[in-house]
Amino acid sequence: PPLPQAIALAGSDVSRHAGLYWNKDDDTFRRFFVRDGALRVGFSDLGTVLTPIAPGRFAFAASEFSFGVQGSGRAQATETARSGAARPVVFMSVDEFKPSEAEAAEYAGVYRSEEIEAVYRTAAAADALTLKRLKAADVVLAPMMRDVFRTPGGTIRFVRAYAISCPRCSCWSDAAIMSAPCTVTGSAKKRI
Repeated sequence: PPLPQAIALAGSDVSRHAGLYWNKDDDTFRRFFVRDGALRVGFSDLGTVLTPIAPGRFAFAASEFSFGVQGSGRAQATETARSGAARPVVFMSVDEFKPSEAEAAEYAGVYRSEEIEAVYRTAAAADALTLKRLKAADVVLAPMMRDVFRTPGGTIRFVRAYAISCPRCSCWSDAAIMSAPCTVTGSAKKRI
């Protein structure tokens, strides 16, 4: 269907919707930003221009986005396919993770995938975290939210594991056990 007629909006009515939004049900993200006075969606520098069609509503050929505020005070964006073939998807605003050099260094290390028997190495530099694989070009990991990074091939989520010391056993857990007699020892370790 053709796009509805565009309306004029003040710059503040456009920019207030900028930010990173996450749908936790299917772990997908949308990034909204303003460039040349227009709200855009996407992860490239250009993104896709969204046409304002009503206050808090924007559209492009495939979808419409309606912005609002959830009961918790967090902004949300509801994406509806313009074809009407899919049900609406709700994205909640999340704090973008901009790691310091020290925080990026926490992710540096060697990670193994038991499923596909692959080894991944991550290296931290002053301005980027890089994924290195055998016989593949290095890939820059773009931070999204804490422990979540975007690559051209998809999303990588680091899962924190903690070393647990217990008088009865030594074990690893995906989360710290906060009751006695087990205590967390050492720093958090991560795996993907």
